[in-house]
Amino acid sequence: MNDNSQPLTDAGLEALLAAAGTTAATRVQPPATDSLGQHLELVADLLSRLATLPGEPSVVSAGRDGIAVAVPVGAALVAGRSSKCGLAHREDQGLSKRHFEVIREEGGQYALHDLGSTNGTCVNGRQCPSGGSLPLMDGDVISASVSVFVFLAGMSTVS
Repeated sequence: MNDNSQPLTDAGLEALLAAAGTTAATRVQPPATDSLGQHLELVADLLSRLATLPGEPSVVSAGRDGIAVAVPVGAALVAGRSSKCGLAHREDQGLSKRHFEVIREEGGQYALHDLGSTNGTCVNGRQCPSGGSLPLMDGDVISASVSVFVFLAGMSTVS
């Protein structure tokens, strides 16, 4: 390869793969570089660690051991460093003892409330005001310190 070479375009890569008998569907995809792609990869990775998807609204997280758990929200779920929280991440020293709360509001909607945390809470990269709240939707990523959580609205059952 010389210094005058051009980067390989997607069309050029497809042509090379076709000549080699490989399709885009069979090749390994590189990590996403856009925020939506990274968001989807993070959610897919975390959810793939669950044995089953929760049937009720839950917050999913993985501890330092990599094991994912889904904790039902119920009327409200507090996350933080304290063992008294419904979702405790004791190893994350950047979390406040009571960092944020997910609440079911009237009409069945859900919201994240930052509980005046020291280091803040984000939903899909959007900063939640200290002591304020942001609405939650299925698949939203909550980040607090180095911990990452995913809100799931739950799987509805068919009758």
